[in-house]
Amino acid sequence: MRMSGLIILCWCVLVAKWVYGRLVLMPWIVWTTQFAVRVGLAVSACIFFVFAALQLSIPTQRTITIQKEFPLVVLFDVSLSMAAQDIKPNRFAVAKWAISDLVAFLDWFPISFIAYSRLPVVLTPFSRDTEGIIDILDDFTLATLIPTDEFKGTGIGDALLLGLRELLAYGHDGDVPGAILLLTDGDSNAWVDPREVLPLIKEKNIPLFTIAVWKDENLVIGTVPWWQNVDAPFNISLLNQMTSSIPWFFVHVQSARDFDQPIRKIARAIDMTSTKSVTITSHSLTPYFLWLSALCVILFCFHSRWYEWYQVRLVVRDR
Repeated sequence: MRMSGLIILCWCVLVAKWVYGRLVLMPWIVWTTQFAVRVGLAVSACIFFVFAALQLSIPTQRTITIQKEFPLVVLFDVSLSMAAQDIKPNRFAVAKWAISDLVAFLDWFPISFIAYSRLPVVLTPFSRDTEGIIDILDDFTLATLIPTDEFKGTGIGDALLLGLRELLAYGHDGDVPGAILLLTDGDSNAWVDPREVLPLIKEKNIPLFTIAVWKDENLVIGTVPWWQNVDAPFNISLLNQMTSSIPWFFVHVQSARDFDQPIRKIARAIDMTSTKSVTITSHSLTPYFLWLSALCVILFCFHSRWYEWYQVRLVVRDR
């Protein structure tokens, strides 16, 4: 295909050369031909120069970038009651699986992971390393934090304060500086009352997603000396009050399957904050137009001499 096109091009050049040679020998068309060529070269040089001044370009590559800037703080309850087996295999295991699924859904979003019982501890600061966060969750157990006296009880209020501080320190710009996911299985019975923290969260316009993991109402998690039972109270009234104060949702799950809907709902709500930007890489045509304009100027300057030389050459050849 290329060879046939090259042959056709060569024949066209030879025919054009022969026709041009015949025309220049006709006295009545010599001046017209020379004038038309010089005018054409001058006009072409001006046109190419104008195109160069317009800085035209052609797109060569289109890149789509999805920006995921919405941060999420996960507050994970690691109190002793999370080892309860009313939800199989236990509350802690099913909650950890659900959080791992959420992190996988929110790939590349900045996520911070805070574990809390009586005191909150930042396990992972804000990170976009989805696989790294999931690996940390896989290795995390209730024995990771030593159960000293400082970890006895559940301090939801302190966990909310630490999560709020983490979001504000992250410095996300926007109408909503981030979201908090609170995962708990009981009552707040240490330090700050969480209801005192809610006005601060509401003032910053931060969504609060609350998931309660609980099934057995009369659960006994162990005994203390003198065979006194230790139960795990579940304060549904407190969690309902928290939900009514913040315009987001509270979900009570009683099995591993119940986690699917709230996890997907949170993932969709956060994913909707992502923005898409399109970057187009262009190649400038200015150098090519400048070269063409310069070529036309050169041909314009040397056309008369070349025309005279070519005409004399044809006359000598015919003699």
